[in-house]
Amino acid sequence: MTGIKIVLIGHRGVGKSELLQRLKIYFPQFQYFDLDSVIAEKLANPVYKIFETFGEDYFRSKEVETARLILNKKDVIVSLGAGFNLENLPEDVICIWVRRTTDADGRIFLNRPALDPKLSPLDDYLSRFEKRNKKYFEKADFIYDMPEGMSVLESKTVSKKGILIQEKNLFKEFLFRTTKKRKGVLTLNPYNVNSRVVYDTVEFRTDFFSAKEINRLVEIYGKKSKMILSFRKDNIHDLNELTDLLASFYAIDVDAELTEILDSIASTAPVAVKKKLIVSCHKSELAENIKTLESLVKTKSKAIVKCSPIIRSFVELKQLYSWYSKNPTGRLIFPRSDEDSKNSDWQWFRQFMLSKQVLNFVNDGFSTIPDQPTLLDTFLFSDPVNHFAAVIGNPIHHSYSPVLHYEFMKKRGMPYYRIKIEEKEFDDAMDFLEEIGLRAASITSPFKEATYRRYYPRSKNEIKIKSVNTLYIDNRGAAHIANTDTMGLTKTLNQIAADVFKKDLQKLTIVLWGGGGVVPAIKSEVPKVHLVASRDGKLPKGIKDIDILIWAAPRSLLTQTPKNCTIKSVFDLSYGGNSMGLELAKENNIPYFSGLEMFKEQGRGQQIFWSQFDERK
Repeated sequence: MTGIKIVLIGHRGVGKSELLQRLKIYFPQFQYFDLDSVIAEKLANPVYKIFETFGEDYFRSKEVETARLILNKKDVIVSLGAGFNLENLPEDVICIWVRRTTDADGRIFLNRPALDPKLSPLDDYLSRFEKRNKKYFEKADFIYDMPEGMSVLESKTVSKKGILIQEKNLFKEFLFRTTKKRKGVLTLNPYNVNSRVVYDTVEFRTDFFSAKEINRLVEIYGKKSKMILSFRKDNIHDLNELTDLLASFYAIDVDAELTEILDSIASTAPVAVKKKLIVSCHKSELAENIKTLESLVKTKSKAIVKCSPIIRSFVELKQLYSWYSKNPTGRLIFPRSDEDSKNSDWQWFRQFMLSKQVLNFVNDGFSTIPDQPTLLDTFLFSDPVNHFAAVIGNPIHHSYSPVLHYEFMKKRGMPYYRIKIEEKEFDDAMDFLEEIGLRAASITSPFKEATYRRYYPRSKNEIKIKSVNTLYIDNRGAAHIANTDTMGLTKTLNQIAADVFKKDLQKLTIVLWGGGGVVPAIKSEVPKVHLVASRDGKLPKGIKDIDILIWAAPRSLLTQTPKNCTIKSVFDLSYGGNSMGLELAKENNIPYFSGLEMFKEQGRGQQIFWSQFDERK
């Protein structure tokens, strides 16, 4: 055994306890403890009761006391509560920050205590977010960017070659420091220089480290990884101090604006070093990047060029990819999202390029570039990509579809991406995606009706409603469309009718709040449903009691909530942790039913549909 002591840290509801259970299956040789569960068992009360009866300060003191007892053991992995004071951890403990893209959206809990009853359920979470986020980053030894939706997978699938086996492989390399190298380039910075995971290639940047520090890093990493030296400061002294080491680097990357350093390498460096030269440009505009790089190539013809502009549309992305395709062995492209973008726009494209470029940068959690593929991404799909599948919508960062469909698509030789599209560029985006290999797609809001309009003329099958959530494009370019939105809908509604009301569904008043592209599908299954536009919020005349409110509206300042009526239950088509439907149910203390089971039924329907067009030989 390793004698290791590990704690899992992270925001409320991120999935630390569920991950702990999976790790227990992966690596049974460790001892596992969920701190909240241990305290609850010790005090013979659930956590929310301890909060209510004794207060938060008392609970926090019990956390520290119990954690110290557990961490006196060896070979232990402990899940900590989100509010645990990390300053009280022993120095020999390794902290793994479990993080998800939806952390910043906030989460609402039906079964957890409010830390500040004066705040709304969502604000109760968000009021602590930034402070906790900073603490987690400062304390983390390793960051696990866990995909959205791992909870939809049953633990029995661990034995299969699905996404869970790749999660196991990731933690195997972290826990046991295997000698297997991860594909991709890790940019080292002061936070990750002691990485427990070995990468094929590491990058040392002169804006992160001094020449003296780089000398030391070469001694540490030189025998286990290829190395890239990247000049990002206009300081010729860095080059002079590192001249004797240049031959030991796999590549020398120089920003195009550092002309003195570029000229010095061109005029004085040995031929062997010149062959390693990469000239990179990181200006914000695509046209400026290309113009700068192409003018430099004329004088430094043997250099590989690296283009990393901010890309603001699919039209620009297509231009960037077309430029790369004219010389794929001499060009590297790394599109960046606009700084105002809340989540990555182009991570999917960087994942797509993993098997196409000789260099690809990986985000181990400590990078400031959200478009870089995560460490887990390097495990999920490493084969050459000819065709791919995707979930397409906006917003899309919360989607569970990539996890749900990973194994199904991998068997068919296709990765499954999460692709965000702006409404105004839907057709331009789909043109480009088809061009580079899109085969199968899950279509979500707001593109279900637009997908019908685009693909119905090309389709080989009839569809009852003018709304599409499932698409397949075969090798002849023919489109096949379907809608599985209603799968699981009637089953869930009938369950609510029986369990909550003890009545037949037809006798209940059902209101659909919002819905967009899902309205036709629901109307076809529940003809008597009353429709309400979420921005308008006006109930049909005469309705004062709503038996089942089907919530299908986004969280938005423009979204209205029902007023002057009694709501008896909520069926939330969302499965997001910050849904306004969830908040409505909590505030009114009424039964709540998540759309997660319906989502899984829809997903199974999509896989059955796609299976008809299986083109494996």
